[in-house]
Amino acid sequence: MSSFVQRQHRRWLVLIGCIAVNLVSGAPYATSILKKKIMGFWGITNEQWALVFSMMLILWPIGMLLSAGWMDKGAARVLVVCGGILIGLGFWLAGSTKSVPLLYPSFALASLGIGFSYGAAVALSVKWFPERRGLASGLTVGALGFGTAIIAAVGQWLVESKGIDVASLLRLFGIAFFLLLIAASVVIASPPVQLSSSASNARGADLPWNKMVLRGRFWLLYLLYVCGTFSGLMVISQTAPIAREMGGMSAAAAAGVVSAMGLANAAGRVLWGAASDKLGRFTVLVLLFAVTAFSMVNLHRFADTPAALVPALVILALCFGGFLGTFPSICADSFGAKNAAVNYALLFTAFGVSGVLGPKVGAMFGATPAAFTRAFQVAAGVAGVGLVFALATQLAEIRTRRTALQISQLESSEA
Repeated sequence: MSSFVQRQHRRWLVLIGCIAVNLVSGAPYATSILKKKIMGFWGITNEQWALVFSMMLILWPIGMLLSAGWMDKGAARVLVVCGGILIGLGFWLAGSTKSVPLLYPSFALASLGIGFSYGAAVALSVKWFPERRGLASGLTVGALGFGTAIIAAVGQWLVESKGIDVASLLRLFGIAFFLLLIAASVVIASPPVQLSSSASNARGADLPWNKMVLRGRFWLLYLLYVCGTFSGLMVISQTAPIAREMGGMSAAAAAGVVSAMGLANAAGRVLWGAASDKLGRFTVLVLLFAVTAFSMVNLHRFADTPAALVPALVILALCFGGFLGTFPSICADSFGAKNAAVNYALLFTAFGVSGVLGPKVGAMFGATPAAFTRAFQVAAGVAGVGLVFALATQLAEIRTRRTALQISQLESSEA
């Protein structure tokens, strides 16, 4: 009994550590609020900044892939420490150079570090909480949204109120991120073998990555992940311009919108992740796709006044967070928890795909309010594709469960 209590206490401590780790993962999103100052300081164009932003989102899952094998071998604490070193060093170097060519590898280093620490935190959460995967992964990835809000607010305050230049701010962030991850690593630990082995998936045995990628279900989930995160990443990369140019907001008000979206993003990961434990994963996905598609179709109509635009953006961020809070659990349910780090890292590369496509579409069309409307229409179409596939999958799974139940009832009556 005492060992059970100790394990329960330990796993909540680990979860708190994972949440602390992922506060730092919101840094790429938070840079949106500093976009103009970064562009001005280094003399780069909107398209160049979109490339920087996309690069950070691409290298994030690559960092997860590079580190996933070590995570599944029990090296979670080492990965968090290494992630802290890479993130801190990357932001410090970015703030220490005025050379645009050196800016790219600096942010690349930080993004790889985020992949190391993020992958470890998400995999640990689903391994320690096999019976509450949605809630645990939602809380862990939800921390990223809270981190976005905190980092954006602190960055805006230091730059606008304290007069700190953007280069010094990046160096300060590098130090802070490093210290936070080193502190969080103290409570990070892999679960006992017996807990990991008990976390069986709902569809069969644990699958290694080389067998998983041969399953049609993996590619279905990959498509759904791209479609689900496309709209959110497109809007997040252009939140400040949308708020200023479509909503007529001031720079300070636009910063507030970024923070509000960060909080909504975080809340969506927790709420929808927990809801998926109760309602079912694909029921939640269908709802998320439907609301996202509706929001993108009508977003230009809400842009006339901040009073309408802000709630619309917040709802979109809630759905974006919901996708990210639900997919770690879907992956573990489908392919098992034993190889969760590697398997989810591969699935998470879909986030990198939408991280390229979404911001690119936003940068291509986001020159005027009318152009933004065309970008919103593209995003609505992508979400609509996701809705069709998610609904078809949900209906197929309902039929499969009904057939299995009928067979079970028939066997019972014959016995």
